[in-house]
Amino acid sequence: MKLTRQSGELTPQMLTSAQAAYWLEKHESTIRRACIAEKYPGAIKDANGWIIPLIALPVAVQQRYMEAQYPTQIAAPPAILPPLVDKPLLDADALHLAYRRSPIKSKERADNLAAAVADFEDLRAAGASKGNAAAQIKAAYQVDNATLWRARLRIEGQPRELWTALLLPRYKGRTKEAELTPDAWDWIKSHYLNTSETPACVIIKEAKKEGRARGWIFPSEKTITRKINSLPATQYLLGRKGVEAFDAAYPAAERDYLSYSLHNTWVSDGRNFDVFCVWPDGTIARPFIVAWVEMRTRKILGVRGGIHPNAALTLAAFRSALENTQIKPQRTLLDNGREYAAKSVTGGQKTRYRFQIKEDDPIGALTRMGVVADWSRPYRGQEKPIESFWKWVAYQFDKLPMFQGAYCGKDTASKPSDFDAQKNAIPIEIFSGKLAEILDVFNREHKHRGRGMNGKPPQQVYEELIQAEPLKEWPHPSAEDMRLLQLEQRVLTLNNKDASIRFKIPGYGEARFWSETLADLPMAARAKKYHIFHNSALPDSPVLVYDDIRFVCEASRIGLIGSKEAAAQHCINKAAFKKTRAAGFKTLKKAAPVCLPTPAAPVFAVPVVIEKPAALVALPIPTPLVETSPGVFTDTATGESFGISKAEKPADTQAAEAEKYRLIAQRREAARLEKRFKAA
Repeated sequence: MKLTRQSGELTPQMLTSAQAAYWLEKHESTIRRACIAEKYPGAIKDANGWIIPLIALPVAVQQRYMEAQYPTQIAAPPAILPPLVDKPLLDADALHLAYRRSPIKSKERADNLAAAVADFEDLRAAGASKGNAAAQIKAAYQVDNATLWRARLRIEGQPRELWTALLLPRYKGRTKEAELTPDAWDWIKSHYLNTSETPACVIIKEAKKEGRARGWIFPSEKTITRKINSLPATQYLLGRKGVEAFDAAYPAAERDYLSYSLHNTWVSDGRNFDVFCVWPDGTIARPFIVAWVEMRTRKILGVRGGIHPNAALTLAAFRSALENTQIKPQRTLLDNGREYAAKSVTGGQKTRYRFQIKEDDPIGALTRMGVVADWSRPYRGQEKPIESFWKWVAYQFDKLPMFQGAYCGKDTASKPSDFDAQKNAIPIEIFSGKLAEILDVFNREHKHRGRGMNGKPPQQVYEELIQAEPLKEWPHPSAEDMRLLQLEQRVLTLNNKDASIRFKIPGYGEARFWSETLADLPMAARAKKYHIFHNSALPDSPVLVYDDIRFVCEASRIGLIGSKEAAAQHCINKAAFKKTRAAGFKTLKKAAPVCLPTPAAPVFAVPVVIEKPAALVALPIPTPLVETSPGVFTDTATGESFGISKAEKPADTQAAEAEKYRLIAQRREAARLEKRFKAA
């Protein structure tokens, strides 16, 4: 018996679904369902239908098929390959991954069912009948016969290590939902995702009102709420919680502190403490403290405080850090406040307030020292390691019992009931002493858990890193750098007349400074802008004058004259100044004196004639005008009349009015004639 298919002859090892149905004595649709259920390992489906390997059929069927194919070899039939039932044909890794991700209840059900099937097969192998084995399994595992048979079919031909994964429940959950008009769903999402966080029930109610006119179809409120709760978390955060919550949805970058060398980067920021203090002059306010921290070791290098944040306070804290370490950093990571963006601090470098650097901008202290300024982004406190230090200080310091009554809380809601700034303000000297003590505890005793700290205090890590590089040449600040950090900076031009510098000092009024070096500068240099450094606390001390980063001179103050002796001394100094420069000018002129040349007869000279100017032409005297009638005047020379006739006025005012108009007309005519003859 020879079996063929429409497209050609089949090999003896492959059968169509119709051929398999013939040999298995089953309907073809039953064979197709079995192929879909993967009961015949190796069965594949092509354009003509299912193709089943012969070795996937029972051994008896294979024997009958081979007898029909090779009738002449019945006595010695060819060897039949063993069935593929004991070879795994599935992706074991994918099955195990699906098992690990399944809920606990599903895992428990799969474990119980796999154990039941394993015990059933063991009972059958021991000689128990199917009915007896199934009854024992039902009593032990509470698995009925139908469930047991379905489980056996699912794991047929697969190794035991895959049985548990294969027997996971295949729940699909809800696959069909009640109809909801797409436009209605878009309207609900658009109105629900708002930062006011309107309740879902209110949005659904408003959507139904809107939908009556548009013909929208809505399911139950419970179904709509379930759809709302299934929105992606990113949409929910951006729509309901705002941009900051959405920004935090992405994993934050973590700084590798081990990649920073010692004194590579210093970090600075300021904080308003939540304790009210009283200053010696009676001012009551919250102290503002500026600190500089070494990035690698988190050590506090320098601290200064004041009432308000400003550039002078920032530079004072920086100078304190330089004095304590005698090392200057390569870079700084700064807060984005105005006190750091001030030109006296970072002038000459770009900031978020200053996108361009002008030639006449002052050079800031950090720029002059060659320190690069890096800026943290606004509202990104996590970018600065110093923020965690401020949190530690707020926890350890602000709420001390000694500050009770002066502690105001971080906001209005947390303000204590006994807070009274006027009565309980702490003297600033006591506050400063206690703060210094807390900062020393942080540096020497606080065991830091951050990366690279290994549970050690900042001071210990700092000393270890210093000792690890005994031969390293650390960059040190110069004496000039330290001196300039003590002074305030201004950008001014010289007086164009005497090259003096004039500006106002708070509390001392206007001050004037001058130097002979400034007076000797070229005239063009007086129009330039110079950087002036002065000490406001000592108004009579000389100021330092810089041209960009080049030192020019020291200029002394010129005080006001209040006595004859002072006036006489001023005259003596002026005479001495003029004498030396006049002598130098005289020597310069003698070196190359100016002499008139000897007159010689010019060749082909053009004679120059100088004439006497002609006499001025006398202007003619204008002829008078005569009023012939009220408002009408007549020129006696030409007979022309001017004006508009008016009604007769009373005799007592008529003469005065006539004289007035006559004079006006005479002046106008004289002006007209003068203009005319000048033009001629």
